[in-house]
Amino acid sequence: LTLYLGKRDYVDHISKVETVDGVVKLDPADFGDRKVFVQLACAFRYGSEDLDVMGLCFRKDIWIHQVQIYPDGTKP
Repeated sequence: LTLYLGKRDYVDHISKVETVDGVVKLDPADFGDRKVFVQLACAFRYGSEDLDVMGLCFRKDIWIHQVQIYPDGTKP
């Protein structure tokens, strides 16, 4: 299973969020009858990244979205 995203950072413009572009490559033989989900988490990051190593958290999760991508016809 491989996930390719068009870019790492997406901008929230308050009225809309940039579309997340990406490709998931998977071999159905590896998954059989199991379901595969993609889960995206939108996080607001602030402060300096070098402070993260000191155990200080400068990230706030805003939303998490989950989508079933395999098998194709049974999306929630």
